[in-house]
Amino acid sequence: MGDEVLRRRRCSEHYVAADSHRWRLIDPAVVATAVAVSMVAWPGGAVGMRFIACAIAVVVAIAVSPQPARVLAVCVIAAAMVLAWWRADTAANTLDVTPAGDVTTWVRVVDDPRRLGGSTRMLVAFDGIRHEVWLRTPSDQTRVAPLAVGDRVLMAGRSVALEHDRAARVRYEGVTAEFIPAYIADVRDGSALERSVNRVRELVATTASTTMAPDNAALFAGLVIGDDRRQSPEMTARFRASGLSHLTAVSGQNLTLLLAGAAPMLMLCGPRSRWVLSVGLIAWFAAITRFEPSILRAAVMGIGVLTRTLMGRGGSPLRLLAWAVVAVVLLDPLIVSSVGLWLSVGATAGVIAAAAVIRFHGVSSRLMSALLITLGAQIGVMVPMLAVFGRMPVWATPANLLAVPVAGAVMLLGLPAVVCAAIVPPLAPVMMWPLAYGVRWVDAVARVAAAAEPRTAPVWVSPVMVVATCAVVLGTGAAWKRRGTDEHPSVVR
Repeated sequence: MGDEVLRRRRCSEHYVAADSHRWRLIDPAVVATAVAVSMVAWPGGAVGMRFIACAIAVVVAIAVSPQPARVLAVCVIAAAMVLAWWRADTAANTLDVTPAGDVTTWVRVVDDPRRLGGSTRMLVAFDGIRHEVWLRTPSDQTRVAPLAVGDRVLMAGRSVALEHDRAARVRYEGVTAEFIPAYIADVRDGSALERSVNRVRELVATTASTTMAPDNAALFAGLVIGDDRRQSPEMTARFRASGLSHLTAVSGQNLTLLLAGAAPMLMLCGPRSRWVLSVGLIAWFAAITRFEPSILRAAVMGIGVLTRTLMGRGGSPLRLLAWAVVAVVLLDPLIVSSVGLWLSVGATAGVIAAAAVIRFHGVSSRLMSALLITLGAQIGVMVPMLAVFGRMPVWATPANLLAVPVAGAVMLLGLPAVVCAAIVPPLAPVMMWPLAYGVRWVDAVARVAAAAEPRTAPVWVSPVMVVATCAVVLGTGAAWKRRGTDEHPSVVR
């Protein structure tokens, strides 16, 4: 009797799981929805193109979805399209404003002051309008250097409209005008949360500057929290030339390593408490990194993974990525024109594809898995880089294979080391010593790759280099596997 009850229960669970799978939107439908939402939110998109994007998404969903899920797919896509259309038009209307002219008012700093050449750029907001501010006199630059996001500043000046080219360049930041300051007066601190975030950023920069050389300290801050303001123009140039500049722009890798480092403490909590603390940690880290497009995508995707884990349900990584793109674009339609978001999505898609290859071929070596993941990310960013910049650094793939593992260790241990060094200052040199060597290694790889980068090369050279590197890595892995089989012939494959 007991066996019969158990058999019926298992059959019931099987049919419930199968039925829920039939009603689930599968990957192609969700990917089509993400692409259509992005096209609808694209700035300046024609009405006809928006309708075509919606129609293509609906056709794909109907074609690939099982019969019970077709109605659900059409309803979800229609709702997403309507919401994206409304959000895009609303965002466009917020950019169509008339400058205020001569004003004296308190402004809020919404982006940290950054030295660019001989000038300093920062973003401020007042009356619901974001302004780009350029400071060119040494006195004004010195005055705003200590400012951070959230600070309030009393400024007098003139609000003017941006030129068309400049407006298109800063559109994804929500900037609608330029503020030309006449003078800068009082400064007030931001909220308690903003002050805490700024203290963490300052703590990272201060600890690094007292234990490392200036260039290494600037690179350390970039690797750990994405703060690349202190990097010299020479360092910025060589990281771009070597294809390693993404290491100083926070992404899902930083967030994954942060959650991995906090996992031992989070596992001590219950499932719901663990979810709340993990989401809070993600939001806190996103605030520290100034909500860059790449970290927003990673944060939304991470919260999705945590939520599905809490519900006891798995999820296709590709589907989670597509839903994350939909959520980010609906939250901020202007972000769709950010190159950083394109590169982040491309890299993540490449990593997902590499992980599928690893599972399919049963790769067990951690080193080989790490190399394949890095190669997948490089293949993923190749398309947006070629589309936007017209080329990709030739030596980017080998440079990433050499630098990413060490950079990942610095990202994982950076914040804990800084916190420990702040608690026990005498241990700061000891805690930061191995990280300093890791930062030097990453910088050395960038120097060598930048020096070897040809000044002129055909566009096809970079893809060929990626394919050649993949062939070398896969060939080496296959050789190691054959060698292990030859040494242990009794092992059954």
